[in-house]
Amino acid sequence: MYKFLIGAILLGCLCSQEIYALQAGERPDPPAPPSKAGPSKVSTSSTPRKQNNANRKTTTMANSVRVTKRGPTRESRPRAVPTATLNVSVNPPDSTILLDGEDLRSKVDATGAVNLKPGTYIIRARKEGYREEQRNVILYPGQNAIFELRLTQLLGRISVMADVPEAEINISGVGSYAGSVTEIELKPGAYEVTVTKPGYQTAERRALVTPEHLTFVDVKLEPIKKPARPTLTAMSLSTSNDGKYTIITLTGSSDTATAQSGSIEVTLDGQETFSGSRNVRGLLTGYPSRIDFVPLDNVAEYSFKEAPGIANQWGRIVLRIRPKKTNRTIRFLINWQVIGTTSR
Repeated sequence: MYKFLIGAILLGCLCSQEIYALQAGERPDPPAPPSKAGPSKVSTSSTPRKQNNANRKTTTMANSVRVTKRGPTRESRPRAVPTATLNVSVNPPDSTILLDGEDLRSKVDATGAVNLKPGTYIIRARKEGYREEQRNVILYPGQNAIFELRLTQLLGRISVMADVPEAEINISGVGSYAGSVTEIELKPGAYEVTVTKPGYQTAERRALVTPEHLTFVDVKLEPIKKPARPTLTAMSLSTSNDGKYTIITLTGSSDTATAQSGSIEVTLDGQETFSGSRNVRGLLTGYPSRIDFVPLDNVAEYSFKEAPGIANQWGRIVLRIRPKKTNRTIRFLINWQVIGTTSR
């Protein structure tokens, strides 16, 4: 009776341990095969059974914190991007160069170049009196970009007008023009304008040409004033001997502009050739004229020593004549014709 009671108590304890092990995640040990020697004795020892390895590892992981030892960490650095090099030259050299609105020369290094990040830039070159130039530049990593800018000079215009027709206009360093000058293009600067015409005083003007503007020069010419002198009705004649030549001087002009052409007829008798006799008909006009010699009688050779001109106020002629025979009469004509203007 007592043995049966003790066996029931032990069986109950074993069942409780298996239930606890199942709840804790342990698998129950398979039952031991029966011994041939008969039923085994049940130990009454109070020593608890040893837990298996899986249960021990699970309990250890649940109740502990794993610490992993690592070495010192390194900071990650961004990879460097290669820069680009920019070289810019401009003509005229003293022009201002801007890179995205800032002075480019302030960014130039010792080699004369500018190191920039790759990208898009705007280059401007400017100078007073020149047309501004602009370039859009795309720089790539490692590129060495070279740019040359040439500025175009802005021109001005000039017109010159004289108050008399057919005047000659000369612009210093440029050239001469007849009549007038109408809006010719010139580089900016100061120019000397000279206007001339026979019978008029020379007019000089200084003109300042500025970029993109028209400079107008209006010139009024003043006629040359001749000294007052009486109107002559006869021309004086004088002669002298120069070896085999006779020197004849004719002086006199009408100082009128009514005639555009005329003649002077001279006759020298053979007995009076060197005595200063006067035998002349006609006058010079006193205005710019050209003359022609027409031999009529006893003229072997002739030449003009002095013709009408500004120095003698277009009123004197000096000739040298060699007669064929010294004892015969010398006769000749001098024809004259007014040239240019007759304005006084």
